[in-house]
Amino acid sequence: MEKEKFDLYCRFNKFILEGEEKEELYSLVQWRLQQLAPLAELDCGDTPPMVYLTSLRQVLREDTVEQTISRQEILACAPEEQDGAFVTPRVAD
Repeated sequence: MEKEKFDLYCRFNKFILEGEEKEELYSLVQWRLQQLAPLAELDCGDTPPMVYLTSLRQVLREDTVEQTISRQEILACAPEEQDGAFVTPRVAD
């Protein structure tokens, strides 16, 4: 990675780095990219990309909105209620 591109990434990600700290991160990024370089040389052919790392699939319930407790039931627990809302003590002046 060129130094200019690294500087652009730093600005984009709002990294506030100066001097030695910036050089250390740049050398770490360079080292990591060198380690990953052999992966770019692999011929994957027609292998489809993996969506899941394992054969297990997440089973999620359907996300539906439903009213389980009425506003009146909730406000019945309130120590004080005004205009359909909880009244709380003031915490700041």
